[in-house]
Amino acid sequence: MRFSEKQIVIRSLCVAILMCAYGTLMAQSVKLPDRMVITDKYYSAWGTNVFYEYEFARKGKAYKVVRKVARDSSIDKKYKRPVVKVIPLASVEAILHTVHAGFEDSLIVADFVSGFPEAEVRKYVEKGGLFLETERQRKFMYDELTDPEKLRINLVQFYKRYNAKVIDGAKSMITVMMNFKDSTVTLATRSSLPTGLPVEINGRNVFSPALANQLADLMPEGITQRPALFQGERLFSGVAERTVQRHHAMLRYLAALEFQPQLDSLSDRFNVSDVRVVQSSYSTSWNGEKRFACTLVDVTKPRISVQYSTPVTEQGIQYPVSNIINAFSDLYNKVYAVTFFRKFLEADTTHRIELIYNGKDSFTEKAQRRVLESCKNISGIDFEHSIYVMLRQARYKNSFWVLLPSGQFFFAGSHTQAPDPGNDSNYLRCSP
Repeated sequence: MRFSEKQIVIRSLCVAILMCAYGTLMAQSVKLPDRMVITDKYYSAWGTNVFYEYEFARKGKAYKVVRKVARDSSIDKKYKRPVVKVIPLASVEAILHTVHAGFEDSLIVADFVSGFPEAEVRKYVEKGGLFLETERQRKFMYDELTDPEKLRINLVQFYKRYNAKVIDGAKSMITVMMNFKDSTVTLATRSSLPTGLPVEINGRNVFSPALANQLADLMPEGITQRPALFQGERLFSGVAERTVQRHHAMLRYLAALEFQPQLDSLSDRFNVSDVRVVQSSYSTSWNGEKRFACTLVDVTKPRISVQYSTPVTEQGIQYPVSNIINAFSDLYNKVYAVTFFRKFLEADTTHRIELIYNGKDSFTEKAQRRVLESCKNISGIDFEHSIYVMLRQARYKNSFWVLLPSGQFFFAGSHTQAPDPGNDSNYLRCSP
């Protein structure tokens, strides 16, 4: 459920009380560090290689931030000034008060809700995009970004990525060392994600947007754009994009529900699974066209299934599903009549055969070109009445075959070593 008005009012009152307490704390003196150093390391696969070291030199009621080391592969001279920033003592005091106040052990979604206002979420989903074309998809994403528990899960999943040593080809490490006479406070983050969270405080992970914003006040501008990182300018878009990626299968399924009458017809004849609308996805048969797809299994013939696809146009599904409903028995009988295919199934109970059917027959234009390129010595192929067969031995261990109307067949490519038909009289050897 979303936060109620009562919950929002209560939280606002709590925030006001905490701010008053915070103001009282700020009025009290806080021990400032004797020495303070920030190191900023960043490396990307595209050639950016940066290492900065900053030292905070106290002068009156402010700190001068002095760049002591600057190794920058971009050779951008505007980052070579020794004194790069002046910040008030209050900025360091604010961080120390936040650190001493303590933190929860887990991510608190209420700390992030202000970054996901309903108006912005609604604008995002209504803008649509590749995976937000239907009302069902838009409602799903709206709930994912506004329901507190769902948003919490999406934030947790989003921030899990920080643990990787390399994120999208980039390595990042920021360390803030506050040295006192009798102790040291270390704040660090290796996150390249928006808001720079989590922050490690003496080795303990903390998810605090407030702390991230305070760190943004310390960070100098530079090629690594750290102030923008800690201010969380890209948090909303980052979490939204990651949420779409995580729920990719569900969003494709929701798009397929727009074709419920066709699904009902298929379900009357087959067990239907892996229902989806696919687009911008390439395969042996498709070049990213938008298509309705699913897996079809006759319960009386479970080891020979159909990988079914048909193009989707602005008018709907291009070819009626009655094509495969009417064709299946004939396709099955022709494939099962081939000794090689039948022995393949008998050899191992885990073996499966999948018939590829694309709307009106087995072969798209792309599939035809692929077959002709791999078997140039076989001419005059009647693709309209041939069957595209995939033998599945295990996950990622598939081979493709073409069954001609004559009952002859030939090998048309494989992801791994294909089974050998041996001296089967119907086997045609092809050459590229």
